[in-house]
Amino acid sequence: MSISNPITHQIYWDFEAYLMALSSALDLMARVVGISFPDQTPVSFNKLCAKKQLQGPVDTLRKAKERWVNRLKDYRDCFVHYTPADNRVFADVIPHGSESILRCKLPTNPNIRTVEGFKYSKKVEVLTYGATLYRQFSALDKAVAKDIMKLYKKNEFPKRTKSLFFIGQRTR
Repeated sequence: MSISNPITHQIYWDFEAYLMALSSALDLMARVVGISFPDQTPVSFNKLCAKKQLQGPVDTLRKAKERWVNRLKDYRDCFVHYTPADNRVFADVIPHGSESILRCKLPTNPNIRTVEGFKYSKKVEVLTYGATLYRQFSALDKAVAKDIMKLYKKNEFPKRTKSLFFIGQRTR
């Protein structure tokens, strides 16, 4: 049985908020990693990873970007910019013995950017993917902390202690 109701919509809205929070957390991590270098670095995760001349903790970020962050950002962009979470969302309730399993589908091709073009697989769903993202982010956090601690023990972190997050002045 498939259902679409306010609770189903809430699951997808919460998932979208989770993707946004992880994306923001990646940008904050980029800021922390950025002070490993004497010169000002980009404050966004993607822009920092694009700086080929930077090594050390940035290499750890780049590996995560290739392994799982790009996919996370694809889903985030899909939900935020192209297919709002309240657009044709259903949860499947699947009987499993004396209990039931709740399955909230995710498209396997989020870059299609249209609901009509999405394809689905039983292997890709919101709750499982959300738990996987948690594990991946936690592992990245620990790996970056380990990289930074190595630099710190060699008195190579932080390399910058002033104007840490200077990104210009906002004017109206």
